[in-house]
Amino acid sequence: MAVTGLLVGWRTHSSPLEVLGAFALLALFAYSFLWIGAVIGLSVRSVEVAQTAGLIWLFPLTFMSNAFVPLETMPDWLAQVAQWNPISAVAAAVRELFANVPPGYVPPDYWPLQNPVLASVLWCLVLLAIFVPLGVARYRRAASR
Repeated sequence: MAVTGLLVGWRTHSSPLEVLGAFALLALFAYSFLWIGAVIGLSVRSVEVAQTAGLIWLFPLTFMSNAFVPLETMPDWLAQVAQWNPISAVAAAVRELFANVPPGYVPPDYWPLQNPVLASVLWCLVLLAIFVPLGVARYRRAASR
């Protein structure tokens, strides 16, 4: 994906260490979300339901974030959700680590968006703390049948 971005003109404006940190954060976030998918997949009875249920929760979570739309343009109730959304924190963290923050951007007065890298790591750790034990328990139950 990054190579495609580079081909169409995307550039980073930060150090190689920060770029590596951004990719590591994306990998950690993907890993934590994979555990959510594993729990869902192990909780349903058919492959078809797993495919549907595995993504149906992700679309609202993604669209209720600042990944596509600035918070300032959202209705107040949706902006409140988006400010604490883990995807918003990761999007802000990656923009910060790649040094691709828009000129003149001032982060809103919400802790996750003022400290997006730390908030993203904390979100990942919370998700892993919840879904790894659930996934392992579901797997053991499924394997014992």
